[in-house]
Amino acid sequence: MAGNYSFLSHPFEVILRNAHAFLPGIDKVVAVYFDSESGTIQARCVTREFQPGHIEAMELGDSKVILQKQRQDKNPCIWCSKENIPFITTPPVNKQVQIMDEYSNIILQLRFPNENDEYQDILFFYFKENISNFGVSTNNKLLSTENKSIISFILYNFLKTTFSIIRSDNLIHNTVTESTISLMSRYSNIWNELERSRRNYGESLMNLCQHYITDFAEQFGITCTLEERATERIRTYTGDIRHLLKIIENAIIFAKNIDKIRSPKVIRIYGWHLNFDQFAYNEICSKVDVLVGEKYKKTWLLLEKLENAAREVKSNNKKLISENVGSHCPTPISAPAITDAIKKHNAKILYLMNRYPERWTIIRNEFRPVRKLMVGDG
Repeated sequence: MAGNYSFLSHPFEVILRNAHAFLPGIDKVVAVYFDSESGTIQARCVTREFQPGHIEAMELGDSKVILQKQRQDKNPCIWCSKENIPFITTPPVNKQVQIMDEYSNIILQLRFPNENDEYQDILFFYFKENISNFGVSTNNKLLSTENKSIISFILYNFLKTTFSIIRSDNLIHNTVTESTISLMSRYSNIWNELERSRRNYGESLMNLCQHYITDFAEQFGITCTLEERATERIRTYTGDIRHLLKIIENAIIFAKNIDKIRSPKVIRIYGWHLNFDQFAYNEICSKVDVLVGEKYKKTWLLLEKLENAAREVKSNNKKLISENVGSHCPTPISAPAITDAIKKHNAKILYLMNRYPERWTIIRNEFRPVRKLMVGDG
């Protein structure tokens, strides 16, 4: 199940969540550690009785004092009995140590330094008294001193390596995060700068057009004003600036002739008076000439027209068929006319499609008349 990065929580919590995966026969694991966020000692545990990986919080009460004292001990590995850990309500009984008492020491304490308070955090592993922890379920042989030495050595170094990997991943993550934040900040600054430049450029276009409008208005003996939509279109104009003079002149003539009956002294120019497309088509043709020459110009423009129409059809959630594509062309054409045009240009269409595989993706993959041609069924 998706969750947080392992290094975003205390490393001991990672061990608790996975304890019954790398030690399937373990009875219980308890973690005692200093939590930097709360500034207190915390205790968590996992047991076989609950769902594996389910971490339970533990109330320490008066045990905190004993545990804090144990956290000062830097001995990395200690085996002890249940009576000698601070999570019990009755104090341990003082008695003379016997040889057989070693077999009751089935709880392994592993200590690792805490970077925040410079004491040791402790993991308590509750093993069974025999070696059935390790998959030999029918073997009742007790854990020997030699067994415990091997277990503590391997487990301690395994966990030490795991914590090292977690810390390393955390450092890498922090580095990547800092670099990403820096990149996003830089991108944001560039974007803001572009927006300022775009606004300034738009205002410059407006000033230039206002100068054109004043000059033309004087020639015609009228007063010209710009409607809001016309102003916005001029500010966002992306064509060749050299064409603006003619576009403004044509817009004034257009507006003046529409109001010819009233012969007004004040002409209001609306957004639809501004015909930017008259020069855009010529610019497209010039670019096509550079790319593929005169031979393929008409085919290129046909593909562009069909692709743009297909995009409009899809944006309106309509079925991508010839009838709908034809109705969305600048000058509507019938479905049979589309079929005839594709048939007439089929060889050139195949040439351009193969030469420019990144273009005309909609009609190439989704528009049946062109798709049939591409697979050799046209």
